Amino acid sequence: MLPCVVQHLSTGYIFDPADPRAPSNEQWARMSAIDRERAVALLPSEDTTSEALAREIIDGSAEWHFIAGTTPIERAQEQIACLESMLHEVLAHKEDAQRRAEELEEQLVEEHRLREEEHRLREDAEQRLAEALAEIERLKRG
Repeated sequence: MLPCVVQHLSTGYIFDPADPRAPSNEQWARMSAIDRERAVALLPSEDTTSEALAREIIDGSAEWHFIAGTTPIERAQEQIACLESMLHEVLAHKEDAQRRAEELEEQLVEEHRLREEEHRLREDAEQRLAEALAEIERLKRG
């Protein structure tokens, strides 16, 4: 239930029920824990989501989090850190896969070169064998 009169807190925060606004970041930083609780209690809170959101927004911290129903969602910085970690892991796997693909490509090129050399050596050996057999045949006749 909203108070019907304007409320003044010692930190300079003024709560007007006709225009309910959360304290500024500067006012919030100067408030004691009791004044913060009082300020939050003054704010309209039709549901817990609005109240939790209001508390986090007026907190002024870089690590906001929101509540959906009764399930807390991790703080933004935790989510970002988790996603960054996942991204680094994916990038590391990608780099490993690229490095492995390059190694396999090099192996494939080397195997192809060796097969071509083997084929050339085999043809050369077959040619020399054919020439040697022809020479043997010639010597037998002659």
